Amino acid sequence: MRRILIIIGGGLSIVVIGIAIIFAVLNNPGLQRTILRVSNINASLANGANTGVKAAAPAVSPDRVEVQYVSRNFAEVFGSTSTQNHYGNLVESEQWCSKAFSSFLDRQVAQLRQSGTAPSSQTTVTKALVMKITLLKGTNAGVTVSTSRQETTASGTKSFTQDLLLELVKENGHWRINAAAWKPI
Repeated sequence: MRRILIIIGGGLSIVVIGIAIIFAVLNNPGLQRTILRVSNINASLANGANTGVKAAAPAVSPDRVEVQYVSRNFAEVFGSTSTQNHYGNLVESEQWCSKAFSSFLDRQVAQLRQSGTAPSSQTTVTKALVMKITLLKGTNAGVTVSTSRQETTASGTKSFTQDLLLELVKENGHWRINAAAWKPI
């Protein structure tokens, strides 16, 4: 019986000491900073000792950010269609287009509206998943946008992924879509 009491007393002592250490760390900001300064990156010095170093965040250029932003928004609007909106997605996507590509889309919309050969009720919703910049040099950029698309017709719904290949140009200080083509499924 005495042995059990000693074991229980020792266990309780360890728990109390552990709790005291936790409270001491929580109430001492200097000690917290020291403990939390541990880095996950090791740097080997000439003498073989490892020391923690802070990892510098990679610099992201404003051009990369804008190219991805324009590509994502264009892909989602350009790829989301409905026979009910009379090619409105193409008109709406022109806000991200170069002057030349905007003129091309205007001609396409005029031809499509004039032909009047829209399929029966059909809707496609497109969500951009990944924007992979394949070229970013000077005033030219290339991006492959991987998309998830859901097409709904009278016969049912079909979900699939499809890549949109984009060429961008920097026009008046802003990145604009200059060409777009769906990669065949």
